[in-house]
Amino acid sequence: MTRPLVELVEQFCQYQLKQRGKTEGGVQTYRWNLEQFLLFGRARFGRVARLSDLTKAVIQDWMDEMAARDLTLGTIRSRQSTLSSFCAWLVKREVLPANPISGMDRPPHRIEPPKQVPTSALMDALIEAARKRQRPRDVAIFLILRFSGMRRESVATLQARHLDGLWGLRRVRVKGGKTRDIPLPESVMRYLHAYVAQVLTPSVTTVAPETPLFWSVWGRRSIGKHRAPMTGEKHLAVVQTLWTDDRLSHVEAA
Repeated sequence: MTRPLVELVEQFCQYQLKQRGKTEGGVQTYRWNLEQFLLFGRARFGRVARLSDLTKAVIQDWMDEMAARDLTLGTIRSRQSTLSSFCAWLVKREVLPANPISGMDRPPHRIEPPKQVPTSALMDALIEAARKRQRPRDVAIFLILRFSGMRRESVATLQARHLDGLWGLRRVRVKGGKTRDIPLPESVMRYLHAYVAQVLTPSVTTVAPETPLFWSVWGRRSIGKHRAPMTGEKHLAVVQTLWTDDRLSHVEAA
């Protein structure tokens, strides 16, 4: 029971990623939540957290410490839930005799609407701004967001194989590692196919089914430019750049 928890945490995260098919973003959340417990254990015991620290008393003290720091109920619930999943995984592998979180009080789950939801008018303004700035990649991204409501990571990591004629997108990876078929207007699909032919194809050696649709280019004069497939974070940067454009200052978010 003196086994360091950090090793088991990494094994759990790799299991979620490679055997359960969870997304990179989801696994990063698991790792972050569990690292908060490891940090708590180090601060409390003055050493690295151990398997023997997974007791109801220690976990309750962690919950009380988070509440004392005025963390939101959603944050506390998420961290406790992740730790519970980790403990259940350890029980299945006969590393723990029982899940110490079973029977503990859970913070209530409250679904609150987002404070800001981009309106159709705002999305149309973003599309128009991207057109005027002659950014076909950004136009394609905003068109998909406008008519699908997909998460930014799902859009940013689309591949050529996801395009299904003029119908829409097939087998798109969404939250939880699941896949969905997402219909799109024919006009949007025509634009996406034109983007592939006129923008993507000239920039890559061969467009294969696994070729990412969206790429980023960045760098400095001293090291040159670097080009790589987009990620959710890169996509967010694009959105923020156009969001703050003075040409959109008259558009209000809901």
